[in-house]
Amino acid sequence: MTGYLGGSLNFSGYFAAYSQMAVEFNGTYSGYSGHVSSDYRVIYASATTYKVNISETVSEGSAQVTLTNTAWVLKNGTAIAVDSLGQNHTGFGASTYFPTVMAGYAIGAAFGSPQILGAFTSLGFVHPTGTSTIMLGPTSVTATTYAANSIPLQVNQCGVTTDFTGFSLQAGAVAGVPGILLTGLNIAGSFSANGQSESANITYHITSLTRSS
Repeated sequence: MTGYLGGSLNFSGYFAAYSQMAVEFNGTYSGYSGHVSSDYRVIYASATTYKVNISETVSEGSAQVTLTNTAWVLKNGTAIAVDSLGQNHTGFGASTYFPTVMAGYAIGAAFGSPQILGAFTSLGFVHPTGTSTIMLGPTSVTATTYAANSIPLQVNQCGVTTDFTGFSLQAGAVAGVPGILLTGLNIAGSFSANGQSESANITYHITSLTRSS
């Protein structure tokens, strides 16, 4: 569904499969707390390019800002232009600015790559708790929920120690669309590496989804 392009997240799989997707993201990390609400809509898809409108509301404390961005993205995932705040970014500027306007989708795209999502759900510390049909806007998703085998839970991988105090993940399939879609993720705990430790609490979920016609 999604993956990586030159080390960056590739969102073209989303645009190919879904003409609209709205998500909510809440996170706290090292004292920072923020909320992002994003809704993208594919305006048109040519043989080579997607034109996408992305509405993004970012809240931090009592401050809130809403941005409307337009991006032109090649079908290989490369952003060639981004229009935001009255400025048009092209070339390298577009490719570096595009992840900012798609920030609300970053966790979903990262976990949505088959390798990462498959490895994560097959690890020995999680187990499926049930499968159900959920409606995300007009779209039906057959979703499976995963939970940690026990909490608190410590996982050591790649030099990083993660102490989970809360964990759940939901992923599912949409009829006629290949791949698995991350529909929800809740993580609470701390991350330690190189003698440094940071706490985090992350919640992500899709609120609405429309299949491409």
